[in-house]
Amino acid sequence: MILINRNNKFPFDFSFDVSKVQINIDSLINISFDKLNALVDCLNQYGFTIIDFGENKIQLDEFLHLKFLFGNPKSHPRADSNGVVPINSFNPLKGHLDSTNSEHLLHTDGSFSSSPGNILALQCNIASKVGGLSIIASAQAAYIHIKEKFPDTYHLVHSKDAIEIKRNSQKTLAPIYDLHNGRSKIRFRFPDGAAEITPSEEVAHI
Repeated sequence: MILINRNNKFPFDFSFDVSKVQINIDSLINISFDKLNALVDCLNQYGFTIIDFGENKIQLDEFLHLKFLFGNPKSHPRADSNGVVPINSFNPLKGHLDSTNSEHLLHTDGSFSSSPGNILALQCNIASKVGGLSIIASAQAAYIHIKEKFPDTYHLVHSKDAIEIKRNSQKTLAPIYDLHNGRSKIRFRFPDGAAEITPSEEVAHI
C-alpha cells in the first residue's frame, strides 16, 4: 500500500494548469513504476490528480484496484458491497444531491462523518454532453486567504465546535480546519438545501 504524506499542499487558484496533475495510463492494475510515482507526486504536491485512460473504458476491477494502492474504502450509508457509491440521477434520495442532476456546491466528502476518508476517488463512466464539470478548490489557498483577511480571529476555524453539519440522521460538530503538528485537514460544505450548515457564533463572520 502507498503512503501519501499529509503535509500541507501547494496552493493554487483558477489559473492553475491542470495538465500538471494529469496522468495518462492504460491500466491501474498494470500501472508502471514511473506512472505510479508521477501519480503519488501529484497527490503529495497538490492533493489531487486526474487519471486519463484515453479511449479505454475503465472496468470495475480496475477501479477497485485503488484499494490495493491506497487502502480499503471507508463505510458510506449508500455504498455497495465494494464500497462504491453509484451516482444515479434517476433515483433521487432526500438529502443526497449526488442522486440528482442538481449542482453540487463545493464540499469535502465525508463532512458528516467523525472520521472522513483521506482520499476520494471519482470515476466518470459516461461524460455528460452538457455540464458535468468538476470544480476543485485549494483548501491551502483558502486557509492562506483567511489568515490574511482575519489575522486576529483566523485561529477560530480550528475550534472543535467551529461548524455543525447535519443531513438527515447524520450530524457532526468539528473544526473547519483540523490542525495536527502544523498540518491542516479541511471539513467544509456550502449550504445547498440538502444539508444544514451552522457555523459557531465566533466563526460566522469568517
